[in-house]
Amino acid sequence: MLRYAGFKANPVLVSTKANGIPVFPTTSGFNYVIAAVENGVDFVLFDATEKMLAVNELPKRAMNWQGRLVREDGTSKEVSLMAKNISNKFVFLQVKINEDGSIEGEMKTRLSDNIAYDYRIDNYNKTKEEIFKESSSLYADMEIVDFKLKNVNSPDEPLEHSLLFANDNQIETIGDKLYFNPLLFLTLNENPFKLDSREYPVDFNYPFSSKVNVTYTIPKGYKIESMPEKISIGLPDKLGMFNFSIKQSGDQLQVYSSTLIQEALIPAFYYPSLKEFYNQMVQKQTEKIVLTRI
Repeated sequence: MLRYAGFKANPVLVSTKANGIPVFPTTSGFNYVIAAVENGVDFVLFDATEKMLAVNELPKRAMNWQGRLVREDGTSKEVSLMAKNISNKFVFLQVKINEDGSIEGEMKTRLSDNIAYDYRIDNYNKTKEEIFKESSSLYADMEIVDFKLKNVNSPDEPLEHSLLFANDNQIETIGDKLYFNPLLFLTLNENPFKLDSREYPVDFNYPFSSKVNVTYTIPKGYKIESMPEKISIGLPDKLGMFNFSIKQSGDQLQVYSSTLIQEALIPAFYYPSLKEFYNQMVQKQTEKIVLTRI
């Protein structure tokens, strides 16, 4: 179809992740095929098996190192199957803290590239009511209302969703003090990397960036007693970065957290650094902000 439309298109042979990586020339090491259009500089990849894929996106099973493009004249060339763009997740929260420790606010989320695809493939054939119900279950004990979705069926556009929420279990009240995690229900509470060592690479599937910005309105009659200090840490060879900071302006607190993983595949010899990187992320995100009554 691409050739019929006038594009210089050829098949790319792929070995899926479950099939392994063909290290040597082989006629039996490939078990999948995608299409590539040559644009003179690079290759634009297409996979017709998934309805919600955008141009130049591949399903996780096909993002396996290198594919082999085969031309009509019999020549061939290796083509990278790794994600070309960093997938982004932006979350903005406006949170009002009440004197009794309950909270209410609004959350807006914007997803791009493969992160958006993951959301779409899970939800494109569901009704808004079904998606809302599942979203509610993601945030335990939260009362969620006014859930909105945008571009859920438009793969080439960023996906956006927003909701209003209320909760009375996110802030701990002890005497005249209020204690809470800076990122509330978005806190990373546990390190996903628990092994002491690792023999195989860590596969994130695609590079990604996750940014969370929370603006709190502090209740009248309270002041900040303590809050986590700023931190900026990185992985070796610029593989990743974590930044965290809190700023106060009058009765408002601005919390900013960003995580960046720049490579989809992290070699095993970086595992101790990656584990410690996530340890520090968990420690920082679980430090408490403490408000005290004036």
